[in-house]
Amino acid sequence: AGDIVTRTGQPHVYLPLTGPFAVDQQVWPPGPLVEVNARTGTWQMLAPRAENSCAVFGTNDLFSAVGWGGGRVDPGGDYAWTLWRPYQCCQR
Repeated sequence: AGDIVTRTGQPHVYLPLTGPFAVDQQVWPPGPLVEVNARTGTWQMLAPRAENSCAVFGTNDLFSAVGWGGGRVDPGGDYAWTLWRPYQCCQR
């Protein structure tokens, strides 16, 4: 999902979240999301269990007792996440 909204030219149907460049632009959106790189974005689970913290996807936690599956699995397969992205603004 992160690749769909952060990269152009992907083989998916979507609208990129970035707009056209403007000379008087005051905010610059981040580049593509990169797995295991918190500087490009972090994820916060909203459902099935709302969490107050964010984490990075892509870490191999196969043998971890507190990995992504621990208490975060929904029997119906219903999930909701927020992708938090870093933005740059100009100095005032």
